[in-house]
Amino acid sequence: MRFCRHSRKQHPPSLSRISPLPVVVEKRATHHSIPRLKTHLSMCGTPSSVSMVVRQKIGKRCMSADLTLATGHTENRESHEVADDATGFFRAKLRVGNERFSEKSNVFGVKIAAGEPLSRISPLPIVVEKRATHHSIPRLKTHLSMCGTPSSVSMVVREKIGKRCMSSDLTLATGHTENRESHEVADDAIGFFRAKLRVDNSVTDYLKILSDLFVFNPGTFLKSYGYPFENYEVTTEDGYILALHRIPYGRSESSKTEGKPVVLLMHGLGSSSADYFILGPERSLPLLLADSGYDVWLGNNRGSTWSQKHISLDPAENKTFWDFSFHELGVYDLPVIIDHVLNTTGVNTVSYVGHSQGSTQFFAMAAAKPEYNDKINLMVALAPVAYVEHIGEEVVQFLKNFFLVVDMETDKRAGGEKRKKSQDKEEERQFILRCIEYVTNALNITYVLPHSPLASMALSLVCSDRSSLQSICVSMYNSLGGESTQLNKTTLSIMVQTFPGGSAIKERKHYLQEVKSARFRQYDYGIVENYERYGQTEPPDYDVSKITVPVALYPGGKDIIAVVTCEALDVDRLAQELPNLIRKQLVDDCSHLDFIMGRNSSVLYAELRDLINDYNGLSKSYSARFLLTMVTLLVCSLLLLASRITEGRGFSVGELPDGLKDLNWGELFEFHAKSFIKSYGYPFEEHEAVTDDGYILTIHRIPYGRSESCKTEGRPAVVFMHGLGSTSAEFFILGPERSLPLLLADFGYDVWLGNNRGNTWSQKHVILDPKIDKEFWDYSFSELGTYDLPAIIDHVLSTTGLETLSYVGQSQGTTQFFAMASTKTEYNDKINLMVAQAPVAYLEHTQTHVAQILKDYLDAVDYITNALNVTYVLPYSPLVSLALSFICSDRSPLQGLCVALYNAKGGESIQLNKTTLSILVQTYPGGSAIKEWKHVLQEVKSGHFRQYDYGSAENTERYGAVEPPDYNISKITAPVVLYAGGRDILAVAADVDRLAQELPNLVAKHELEDFSHLDFVKGERAPALYNEIKDLINKYNGITSSDSS
Repeated sequence: MRFCRHSRKQHPPSLSRISPLPVVVEKRATHHSIPRLKTHLSMCGTPSSVSMVVRQKIGKRCMSADLTLATGHTENRESHEVADDATGFFRAKLRVGNERFSEKSNVFGVKIAAGEPLSRISPLPIVVEKRATHHSIPRLKTHLSMCGTPSSVSMVVREKIGKRCMSSDLTLATGHTENRESHEVADDAIGFFRAKLRVDNSVTDYLKILSDLFVFNPGTFLKSYGYPFENYEVTTEDGYILALHRIPYGRSESSKTEGKPVVLLMHGLGSSSADYFILGPERSLPLLLADSGYDVWLGNNRGSTWSQKHISLDPAENKTFWDFSFHELGVYDLPVIIDHVLNTTGVNTVSYVGHSQGSTQFFAMAAAKPEYNDKINLMVALAPVAYVEHIGEEVVQFLKNFFLVVDMETDKRAGGEKRKKSQDKEEERQFILRCIEYVTNALNITYVLPHSPLASMALSLVCSDRSSLQSICVSMYNSLGGESTQLNKTTLSIMVQTFPGGSAIKERKHYLQEVKSARFRQYDYGIVENYERYGQTEPPDYDVSKITVPVALYPGGKDIIAVVTCEALDVDRLAQELPNLIRKQLVDDCSHLDFIMGRNSSVLYAELRDLINDYNGLSKSYSARFLLTMVTLLVCSLLLLASRITEGRGFSVGELPDGLKDLNWGELFEFHAKSFIKSYGYPFEEHEAVTDDGYILTIHRIPYGRSESCKTEGRPAVVFMHGLGSTSAEFFILGPERSLPLLLADFGYDVWLGNNRGNTWSQKHVILDPKIDKEFWDYSFSELGTYDLPAIIDHVLSTTGLETLSYVGQSQGTTQFFAMASTKTEYNDKINLMVAQAPVAYLEHTQTHVAQILKDYLDAVDYITNALNVTYVLPYSPLVSLALSFICSDRSPLQGLCVALYNAKGGESIQLNKTTLSILVQTYPGGSAIKEWKHVLQEVKSGHFRQYDYGSAENTERYGAVEPPDYNISKITAPVVLYAGGRDILAVAADVDRLAQELPNLVAKHELEDFSHLDFVKGERAPALYNEIKDLINKYNGITSSDSS
């Protein structure tokens, strides 16, 4: 088969992977990296030009030594060739002077020989704000004056804002400002460089500088999402200086109110506060609470990344610094943190959330210092740890094997015999403790796994999707708390950016003592020292009965640390002893770490927020819920009424001048798909297909790409189907560089875009008139699957003469496919690959607030729609679209409303380019039947993926059963690949996972962390995904890269 090669200038291919970490996104790339270029620069033989070349393929590079290279997005795009701006921030090699230096140079203290290439490659698949500097440091001219030091090639970036002196020749690309008068650096305290970079640094200094380049800065990270950030320090009674992070309000400036309820979160062993928010807003409990109106505080225990200070001890030199266990965290660290929070905020009580050791230290504090019970209104324990008698055998076996050799050597030195193997668990645990004691004392080790930016960077590489060693990272994750079914491997490279956080050996010894003793008690110093400290030979137990705070326990069914199984009931034992237990809820599919890192954690967080609301007097009372419900129903009623008006029932032209009365105003501003497609040089055809029940559907065809030489027969076909309330235009409205159909057409595919009944271009029927006959709108997604999609597929195959085609569905476009393939199974043989973007089948866990409210008021929805005689909603209106284009434009003060509506439909987007909103609404809304929306609400309420529910009586007539039948997903034998969004609040991970488990021929399931529901067709990073989808479609059409040439 011959595929076309275009003569036109090709753009480099997009990346096949999208950066998983939602920081340093495009919106910041510009203002971090656009330099103030000198007037005279030469590039590729073009003098006096201010341009930028960032290519992904390493081809010819020509940049003069004068050029300051700034990667990312440029604002002035004349003569600026930017390769794949959406995702290719720093994947290219950036070279100076036609790939090689012409003379010896010294950069950051590293000698570079003549002719040696200089490559700066981003070490991670993303670029965090802190890295913006070292990616954009220019190749400075030879003669620069800096602070009175001429002819130096160096840069001074100080933490404190002191004297700034840099000549006008210097282009510095750090910080947030684009306009740098006098080249002063604005507030470097965010942590880009914590050292001076000079020519003559030693190797040690250079490594320190490199390490500082990759320091994770929580303030920078949180501010990148629009959250405020404050850093506090508190000093304990025994002299430790602890860092305390605060998010005083959410992303809305209106949230700045006094007297807000307060929540304090504490991390687990070897971790830090960053664990709670490293995966971004949609996967973070503290950020969810901040957005919900809480004043959020995150503590950092002594010895962790941000709490390695003491009034007199140096953690690097004084072993005494590390002389603490979780007991000290409970009786010293946590009380001082709580007191500081209460004093700063002025509230009387706080809510507390502790994960793992964060729960242990709380139980220790509340038992040993019972006066603090009165300062806590609720304690939520995630993966609660107190008793650890039945810790998973996997952990014991791991430690046993690790220390076996050491133990044998110890016995030899003591002249004893080798220890006999024993299956007795008690002996194994004693053995482990003895070995750890010996090793740590012999090696003088007082702490383990401190945080190292360079180590974290290396781990990010090792744990990335492209690493052959990623499986090791997965194994380590599972070994820390149980095998996870919720781990998204793509996020591993994100998680390790702040891991490990460091901890004292004594902390871990304390837990192993608890395993051995099967008790929850203070540290065991041995008989002699115990007697000196406690007045008894055994350490005292923590009296759990003194913990009077309301406590909610959330253990994990897959947790091997905080065990709760039929055989080992450590959490149950704790629950029985707590005097004020309000809840013990087993989360079946959670391992120890999944409460923080699991893909389904956001579902639990919504429940936790409601529980915390209850104990802060913010519960949804009946009256509040009633008010919210009435407002929702009122809004829906207004939308329905608007549907009647846009239809023409509520509008009169009688008062217009005679010459204008007969003018069709709508046609003046109507969007024409044909004109739009042809304006880009693509061919366009319009076809019609008639369904078995008489609907006449419009199908748009792009038979080949922009090159005329592509007119060849027998090319593979791809069918696209849009989402609810949309049209085929959603796939191409943003033009060739942002459209999967046009990309495939250019590559040599015959592209077809369907339009479901009732939308803008499919409002015809062989008998019924959509404006008069209510029966026209009597359909749900069941009919789209059993009538519309089969008619479209048959038409395409009949027209092209092919036997199979590839299918791409967005949202409801996936739903109708699953309905068709499970009820009309013969169509599975006609599909060589089904690609599901934002797949929707099960909706039980959807987080859209309107759906969750309306699902309980389906009768009210029926009443309102019947009273208003409305059978469809939000039809396409050119005049409405025109008005929306103005409202959503950059110049409109109401653009924020458009952004809010965009986000409300499918989750908050970090990929939305607000400038494109005025383009997107040109074809929106596309219209849909009320019955389609009702069917969706039924699915939310029932938790099933099944046919429309007509009520018991009519169900019996139609289906022969009281309940509507489920779609049998096991009958879908076509190859299916699922692309789910991590920020999608409609098709959430739990529901997509359920679908994936039931599909018999699942090719792959990818979760893209930074994608909301609409981002798959409208997001800035979607084009990078499209290349991956194109390659996948090629594979299932038997096309290799050589075929395309």
